[in-house]
Amino acid sequence: MKGADLRTARSWSGASDGKWTRDAREKFARGFERYVATGEAPTRALKRVFEKYKNWLANIYGAI
Repeated sequence: MKGADLRTARSWSGASDGKWTRDAREKFARGFERYVATGEAPTRALKRVFEKYKNWLANIYGAI
């Protein structure tokens, strides 16, 4: 993740000053898991981030 997507993820998850605490990582992971399961994201901006992340992971696993 880069640029605006990274800022969106950091802001929503609570990662401040670029530091991803365990709580911030867990919040992002739970939000992403819910997005994959339901297609719903907490915000429109996060939907875009989660969709890109989902496609990135699918490409990795598809190559295995």
